[in-house]
Amino acid sequence: PATLTGAQSQGYNRGSLNLLCEGYTMRKSSHVVGRIALFAALGLVAAGTANAADWPQLRGDALRTGVSSEKLLPPLTLAWRFTAGSQTLNGAAPVIAGDTAYFAARAATGGSLYAVDVATGEKRWEFPGGNGLPRGVNFPVSPVIADGKVYAVTSDGILYILNAKTGKKAQPEYELGEAVAAAPVVTDGVIYLSTSSGRVHAMRADTYEAVWKADYNIGDPIVGAPIVASNMVYLQTLGNVIHAVAQG
Repeated sequence: PATLTGAQSQGYNRGSLNLLCEGYTMRKSSHVVGRIALFAALGLVAAGTANAADWPQLRGDALRTGVSSEKLLPPLTLAWRFTAGSQTLNGAAPVIAGDTAYFAARAATGGSLYAVDVATGEKRWEFPGGNGLPRGVNFPVSPVIADGKVYAVTSDGILYILNAKTGKKAQPEYELGEAVAAAPVVTDGVIYLSTSSGRVHAMRADTYEAVWKADYNIGDPIVGAPIVASNMVYLQTLGNVIHAVAQG
């Protein structure tokens, strides 16, 4: 079976986005290849596939099921490759909405968010442009696509909401005031954000209006992405404690 070379693997870690379609076989033992294979599992450009299912947030949905309706028949082939950024250890997974893939790239000068065509890999927009975010600030977690907008939070706790088509700001940014280490979740018009200090914010995605009487404060860093299911928000802390928080 074909595998990625060391140079190719290093290139991906430095901000490359790879898309695989039928005709390519990979070894599952490679950590880097495993992340690239996410795109193959989504079936973005499979032979005979006209419209692939969206994958608008981390693991696909608010339940974090990680299940796609798309079916692929290996072997797979590399359809295109887009490279951005120059810093390793990018932990933010890409997301898909319609014909566009969105992903974050780390860089020493400051991170950037990209939107590329899923069929060709052609860049559609880059935010914030130039040298990216301020030095040392990145987009550490996956963005969310909902209602034609991109929700992306920075390592210093600023939430940006962008027009998904243009990459321009759709509304003013929101300052959480503390670092974020887990991907947000958006469902039913509400965005849930957890912080490294253990605080959970729930607010209307279009107005920032709080939907809870007060933010829920766990008091322990939240490192796992929140899950919303059955009117509950499930959170895991650094101390391996699960919290099930009733909405309201």
